Amino acid sequence: FAATVVGPTLQPIRESFGLGLAELGLIFPFTAVGYVVSSLIGSVASDRYGRRPFVIAGTTSIAAGIAVMALAPAWSVLLLGGVIAGFGMGLLDGPLNAYIVDMAPDGAAKWLNFLHLFFGIGALTGPILTGIALARDVDWRLIYSVVALVGFTTTVPFAFLRISNANSGRPPSLAVMRRSAVQPIVLLM
Repeated sequence: FAATVVGPTLQPIRESFGLGLAELGLIFPFTAVGYVVSSLIGSVASDRYGRRPFVIAGTTSIAAGIAVMALAPAWSVLLLGGVIAGFGMGLLDGPLNAYIVDMAPDGAAKWLNFLHLFFGIGALTGPILTGIALARDVDWRLIYSVVALVGFTTTVPFAFLRISNANSGRPPSLAVMRRSAVQPIVLLM
């Protein structure tokens, strides 16, 4: 939901900050940079240090980034909020998927599909609900504030959930990960 609220709110954000289309489009690469950097860090580090800190940090960072966007007094601050939200999305993505695999190794595909179903539900309902709110003259900042508030509540279950540090074997060395990262298929993806 947090990832898809941006699209429908582009025009009101553009009007709020008096932006041109090129400037407005910067929100996507800024968010992507946060995501890419943290997904590379979070997945590897969660193999070494456990899933819990990265799942909690990811959910918290997403909500914090959206809150910064909601409260941004300037365009540069909104972009910073996008980086923080993207960072949280990257921190959460790999470790949460790995957590599901850790907990259900024999039926991991079924449970991963179930987990990803919720991403799909958010991706579908986010733009629809945002569009309805905007059509009723709800300010985009209020929409982001609500998304941030709800996002902060998602951290709570993970703080109390028993998350095992179980993983299948020893994590690969940094040298092996570096060599893997520059394989042609990885670079192509």
